[in-house]
Amino acid sequence: MKQFFAVLIALIVLFAAPVYIGWKHFAPHPGTAAAKAQKYHCPMHPTYISDRPGDCPICGMRLVPMTEETHEKATGAGDGVITLDARERGILGIQTAPVEMRRLTKTFEVSGRVDRTRKWVDVPLHVHERPYVQRGIQIAIRVPGAEQALEGTVNLIDQIPDALMHTYNVRIRVADAGDVLRPFGVVSAVFKADLGEGLAVPEAAVFPTGTEHIVFVEKSEGVFEPRPVTVSDRADGWYRVETGLAAGEKVVTNGNFLVGSESRLKSAIKEQSHDHAS
Repeated sequence: MKQFFAVLIALIVLFAAPVYIGWKHFAPHPGTAAAKAQKYHCPMHPTYISDRPGDCPICGMRLVPMTEETHEKATGAGDGVITLDARERGILGIQTAPVEMRRLTKTFEVSGRVDRTRKWVDVPLHVHERPYVQRGIQIAIRVPGAEQALEGTVNLIDQIPDALMHTYNVRIRVADAGDVLRPFGVVSAVFKADLGEGLAVPEAAVFPTGTEHIVFVEKSEGVFEPRPVTVSDRADGWYRVETGLAAGEKVVTNGNFLVGSESRLKSAIKEQSHDHAS
C-alpha cells in the first residue's frame, strides 16, 4: 500500500510540474499591461476613474483610457496638490501670472444729486468707502447724456454718518458746469483712490472659500499647490497680499474653480479610502 501511494504522488508531481512551469512562463507579470485591467478617467477630473468607457458623471466629458502617468497622478497623496500635463492644462484653460510689487488704485462710482444752485453735488458715501475719500481730492462727475465728465473737488465730508442710512454725506464742488447740470438732477461721482505700492496678485487668482482666501501656486511646471493667503485692499483688478506669498511666485489666474473642484475631489477620494482602510 505504501508503494502504491508513493507511485501516485510521483505521478501527480510529474504531470503538475510542467503545468506550473508553463503558467509561470506565460502568465502576465504584475506591472505589465496585460496584468492590469484597462481603466478610464475624465480629462477634466482625472481623479474620477472607471473600469469601463463612458461619460464623466461630474462634467459629462467622454472618459479616456488611462496611462501609467495619469494613474499615478490620480492615486497620489490627498494633500490637495495636483499635477496636470500640458494637455490637461489646455483643457482647463490654466494660465498663471507672477506675484509682484505694484502701485495699487481703487476706483468706485457713487450716485449723487445736484443742488439747486448747480454748483454742488451731494453724494452719500458708505462706511466701507469712507477711508478712500479725503477732502481736496479731484474726482470726475458723469452726467447722463453728456459726452464728457465734469471736474469736481471734494469740499466737505460729514464727520458723523447718517444714523439711519449709515452713510457719510460728501459735498463736491463742480467747476464750470455751464448748462450741463440740472437742479436736483442725478449724476455719478467717480472716485479714484491711490493705495500706494504693495505686493499684489490679480483679483482672479484669489479663490474665496467662505472662511479663507486660497490661491493656487505653481510649484513647478504643471504642479499646483493650494495655499491660504491673507489679503486686504481689493484694488482695480488686484488684491493686496499681506501674508502667504512672495514676489516672483506664480499663481493660477483663471480656471480656479475647476482646479479647486479637482483638488477637493482628489482629497475627498483619498479621505474616503483612508476611512474604509481603517
